[in-house]
Amino acid sequence: LNTLDSGFGVGWNLNLSQFTPHDSMLALATGETFKVTGSGTEPALKEKKLDSFHFYNDGNNVYRVVHKSGLIETLRTGGSANERVALPVQVHAPSGHKVDLSYVGFNGGQRLQSISDALGRLLQINRSSDNTRVEFLLHPDAGPGGTPRARFELKLNPKREVVEIVLPTEENASWRFDYLEVRGLSCIQEVKTPVGGRETIEYLDTGHAYPGNSGRANLPRVTRHQLFPGFEQPPMEVRYDYTLENFIGNGANISWESNGLDQLYKADRGYTYGSTAQHKVAGVTVRTVQRTFNSFHLLTEETTTQGDCVQRVTTTYHTIAGSFEQQPAYFQLPKTVEKRWELKSDATQARSETLTTTYDNFGNLLEERQHNGIRTVHEYYPATGYVDDDGNVQCPADPQGFVRNLRSKTVHPAEGHEGQAPVLRTRYRYVELPPLINSLEKGFLAVGNEDLIQIADVTEITLQNTRRHYLDMPDKPLLHGRPDRQEETLYDKNGKGKTTSISWRYSQVDGEMGARTLHQTVETLTGYNGSQQITTSQASRFNGETVLQEDINGVK
Repeated sequence: LNTLDSGFGVGWNLNLSQFTPHDSMLALATGETFKVTGSGTEPALKEKKLDSFHFYNDGNNVYRVVHKSGLIETLRTGGSANERVALPVQVHAPSGHKVDLSYVGFNGGQRLQSISDALGRLLQINRSSDNTRVEFLLHPDAGPGGTPRARFELKLNPKREVVEIVLPTEENASWRFDYLEVRGLSCIQEVKTPVGGRETIEYLDTGHAYPGNSGRANLPRVTRHQLFPGFEQPPMEVRYDYTLENFIGNGANISWESNGLDQLYKADRGYTYGSTAQHKVAGVTVRTVQRTFNSFHLLTEETTTQGDCVQRVTTTYHTIAGSFEQQPAYFQLPKTVEKRWELKSDATQARSETLTTTYDNFGNLLEERQHNGIRTVHEYYPATGYVDDDGNVQCPADPQGFVRNLRSKTVHPAEGHEGQAPVLRTRYRYVELPPLINSLEKGFLAVGNEDLIQIADVTEITLQNTRRHYLDMPDKPLLHGRPDRQEETLYDKNGKGKTTSISWRYSQVDGEMGARTLHQTVETLTGYNGSQQITTSQASRFNGETVLQEDINGVK
């Protein structure tokens, strides 16, 4: 549906978070898109139910997205007129480590030009002046003689469509794409793979229709997908059929509005839509997959049939009667997932398994009950933190105001069975570390203490205690926040403990690709009896892959 050339070819884009002020649409790198419906420093988003991120307007065309995962993105607006868009200029880890993104103007908007960190440029993107190619240079200065370590190239046709992606191999292996215009939209009709395979895609039906008053042309949709692996492997084919109802609300009694909000949320709660995929080999259907979705785009049933065998996966959600606005924050999360296996020829031959889950208003998992009866319960610290009755800080206040820090996890064995499996609880305590100097305003939390406890009636027996220590060096980006030392104590039935410790030391060493291109970690394990084992590993700073390991016997 994207008909723009944002610098990487028509319809192609990088998966960066972005905010477009002219229509107030926020698109996140996670794939979610929201209409910003409020104003002020923390504007409201009508369709945002879960507290999975915070969106801030910091003024002066600067915006900030703070994710529950810990990632923090700073977006700055650039471009002109309706092409103005706010894109990430800095992406921070909770510790303050960051990458910087720079842009150049393109078609009135912005195109990513480079990504850098504290050690230098990680990526450089160049587009030719004749608009025939875009090159991606990975670690552009770190290869032999200052050349890139890897080079990818996007080749464009005169329509500025990506027709080839050349990979960094000696033989210039590539992906190749061919397009077909379907109802005014450019759709991929053939893909050729770097290893000799080929895929074809067809759009042979009338497409997805909009609700009656929209005045929009139908959307193209795939009706047939063929895969030709080559090398004497048989071709594979999937044919798709769709219900009259669809994800944009055809057949629903709704008035279509192009306002950035999901129009299907206005449909009657009984509205469903779906598709059927027929997998064929040599023209014969060998497997059929039927999927059904509700008016909130949630997959409610998936039925797979192959031969005489049928698998049904039925999912219920925490929805209640009423409109989208009346739903609880966690309504899009599953309540029960039932997997059922049966035979078409004999309905008595069937079995099923059901997983049941509950959540809090912040989307945190509270309880999970497996089909075998095992039950796991989670508790979380409040966003304001927690201090126990003795004045000990169990968890500092969350720096970004999220409820996300696990307080305890309790595993209850299945009831009504033989045996005496205990109730086991793991408790967590947290410590706060500052961010790197000259980075973020707030620090981050890390697990400092972990206790494994057996619950026996009203008494608690500590089985294991783990204490974690971290390097608090905010002036040293290479070391700050890394594990420093860990002590693990195991207790016997009399409460006496024996402690084993692990310590880590970090450094940068020279590698085959040049000076200080490897991160070295030396791990020292000290047993309760004083014995020691030392292991060494080295990883490339360019891709994180391990390039050397040395075990306790000196074997490399």
